[in-house]
Amino acid sequence: MPALHVSGDHLVDPSGSVVQLRGVDRSGTEYACAQGWGIFDGPPDAASVATTFVHSPGVMFDLFNEPHDVSWSCWRHGCYKANGVRVAGTQQLLDTVRATGATQPVLVEGLGWGGDLSGMLANAPVDPLHDMVASAPLYNFSGCNTATCWNATVAPVAAEYPVVTGEIGETVWRASWIDTYMPWADSHGVSYRAWAWDAGGGWSCSNGPALPQNYDGTPTPLAPATSPPGRPGHGRPGPRRAVDEHLGHGHPVLGQRWDH
Repeated sequence: MPALHVSGDHLVDPSGSVVQLRGVDRSGTEYACAQGWGIFDGPPDAASVATTFVHSPGVMFDLFNEPHDVSWSCWRHGCYKANGVRVAGTQQLLDTVRATGATQPVLVEGLGWGGDLSGMLANAPVDPLHDMVASAPLYNFSGCNTATCWNATVAPVAAEYPVVTGEIGETVWRASWIDTYMPWADSHGVSYRAWAWDAGGGWSCSNGPALPQNYDGTPTPLAPATSPPGRPGHGRPGPRRAVDEHLGHGHPVLGQRWDH
């Protein structure tokens, strides 16, 4: 897995070629751990995660998953919430990762459960390595779910930083909204990862949403092959090709997620 780095507003590989991430997300056991019924506990904080993967060039660090209900100042600098809990800011988290010697790109999500990038440019943390990537999970039910919003808030950020839509999906049994978003993202050089490559155990379109019906790759109606797997010249991956990318044949996004 080659190391990726930021060059201007793009992710690039070691040869300098622009990389647009496409594929799917796979949920991890950290969700169960965060909710108190987990299978195991992994590295618990930014420092330990960065230390664990400091020598793994294919890893990118998502600093804080889906921040919400705080101000942009708190998002950047940290603050105390009304219940007295201290919330770490994105600058502190980024500095913590860099202090371990980790040089991989860091993903920084917006507010509003991550999908609001309206204050990103004015409040972005400073990365001394200039390897910061903006990230925005977006769904059909997100606050920013129209081209008007993407043009107003995502496109300006994409002109300054690489943008990865860390999650895309919709809660209806068809790929209508994502088939609107993906061409828009392609035209702006924005990467995207479909949520989620999970099947069984209660996963469905409305409860997930799930892409496969089972792990042989049979798609749900949400992922009926926005392009048939392996279709030449078509940029958007079908479900089988997408999971190939996720498992290492493309450029997967890996790292710890902190759900609060």
